[in-house]
Amino acid sequence: LIFHGSFKKNIPIGVYRFYNGKGEVINSKIYNDIGNLTSEGILDDAGRRLGNWKEYYLSGELRAKGNYSNNQKSGLWTYYFLNGNIEQEGEFLSGMPDGLWTWYYISGNLLREESYYNGREDGKMVEYGENGEIISSGSYINGEKEGEWNYFSGDHIEKGKYIIGLREGVWNYFYLNNVTHFEGKYVRGLAQGKHVFYYPDGTIKEERYYELGI
Repeated sequence: LIFHGSFKKNIPIGVYRFYNGKGEVINSKIYNDIGNLTSEGILDDAGRRLGNWKEYYLSGELRAKGNYSNNQKSGLWTYYFLNGNIEQEGEFLSGMPDGLWTWYYISGNLLREESYYNGREDGKMVEYGENGEIISSGSYINGEKEGEWNYFSGDHIEKGKYIIGLREGVWNYFYLNNVTHFEGKYVRGLAQGKHVFYYPDGTIKEERYYELGI
């Protein structure tokens, strides 16, 4: 046997397998119900994905490429936009993201860098604007935001701390001229006590008082 696959009204559907002289699968192609090639690589007779694989958009362009080990994504994987530019890339370990992952804008400029451990965000994260300016930065521990975080939100900058993914302590927002825009306290993610908003000239705009978020 050198080939096995199915057709429906002359349209390839399902799994196509190609074999060598020893009866081993050397390549496989997977088609959807309307004959579009969705992916290709080694899919053994037991249904396990092995070795190098490629995934495709329905229009035929390469969507992703990487390696499988014992039916789990392993090693470096790269994902692409329709125009061929890299969308994101990083490594898998036992089917889960691991280590540094990098995202890009469709233009090719850097969008985000963050680290993973056992499939969860773990370590520093930095996100960039289209022109390279930092728009957010902070750290994760076991998938939760932790410690100091900074956000650039167009007309102001936000600074504060997270504990296990929840806002904690005093948060400050600043206008781009460093004048305070907002100041308030959070306890376990809930607004607590006096929250004050300011005009760009520093005069008070609004005061609010909270008790456990209410």
